[in-house]
Amino acid sequence: MTAVPAVVPASKIVVADDDTAMLHTLTYILKGKGYDVVTVPGGENLVARLEEEHPDLLMLDIMMPKVDGLELLDRIKHDARWQDLPVLMVSSMPPEDATIRSLGLGAADFIPKPFRVGELVARVEARLQQSRDTLRMRDEVRVKSEEARIRTEMVDILREVTDSLKPEEIY
Repeated sequence: MTAVPAVVPASKIVVADDDTAMLHTLTYILKGKGYDVVTVPGGENLVARLEEEHPDLLMLDIMMPKVDGLELLDRIKHDARWQDLPVLMVSSMPPEDATIRSLGLGAADFIPKPFRVGELVARVEARLQQSRDTLRMRDEVRVKSEEARIRTEMVDILREVTDSLKPEEIY
């Protein structure tokens, strides 16, 4: 009998942009690569959508008429729930300024518009892999910390028991 491979859920990506054509384009590209895509037109109510969707990655436009993407990025990165969420800034803003400001606020990457599809997909995949690796390492550290805590407790118990014994009673 052959083993059935585990079904890996598609990574969820939230895309916030005020340009409807850009939302459709990004959705088409990302869904074509197997990602689950949620759009937030204009970036309004983005934080509420993040709470609902719990995405693996956020793609965020900088220049939007009602809400500034950099301000949203700053808000998101100062919220403990979203500090580890990789954010890719996508903008037609001059890359020299936008890249420095975006990365300085905690963005994982900056993609200038217009973008090359292959590069966009590669950056998305790289940031998702980096995020998965970070989560895996944190889990490993958590397990190792728990193992160390248990060992320390065992040593403490052994000390308590052996401290009450005379040397000749230990052997």
